[in-house]
Amino acid sequence: MRNKMRLLSFLIAGLSFPLLLFGSSFGKTPTEERIKANFPLLLCSNTEDAHLSFYSLYLSESDKKNIHFIIHSLAKYSVIKLGVKNKEIRKKGDAVEHVHPLRFLGYIFGEGGLRDDMRRIRKSSYKWNNFMDNFSNRLNKEASQDNLRRFVPGFAHALGVNPAAISSLIERRDWKGLVNYFL
Repeated sequence: MRNKMRLLSFLIAGLSFPLLLFGSSFGKTPTEERIKANFPLLLCSNTEDAHLSFYSLYLSESDKKNIHFIIHSLAKYSVIKLGVKNKEIRKKGDAVEHVHPLRFLGYIFGEGGLRDDMRRIRKSSYKWNNFMDNFSNRLNKEASQDNLRRFVPGFAHALGVNPAAISSLIERRDWKGLVNYFL
């Protein structure tokens, strides 16, 4: 009977999971409390929980478009053209400030297909250093709140990499090493 209930809760959670990813309350960011309240059986202690916590980090279609615009612009435009587009890029950056940095990286190196753009950014020390300075600040903020480690298993799963290597880089706060790991 217990196995049947677990299977049923898993199936229900599986059908409801897309609501977690895309938001079910018209623009409100899903919080851990809302997830626990709406899907109590989904958060049982097993290996899939570690993956689900990462996938529950909010990333809307609008966020994806803004991240794509930022990274693609940094890769595509010259430093002079970036100066002209600075206001627009910063506005998009402010719009994705709420996106967890591991979710941000997960999109860039996963479904966003922006790995080649990141390689182009890395070739320009000016672009790379500015990107990494801003991104490192965001990662440091999350690390100081101990808000990175619990998302590593899902992050690693999403990108098909070794979680131990990522954990090591996070523990050392080697943010350039973390980004370079995917390049």
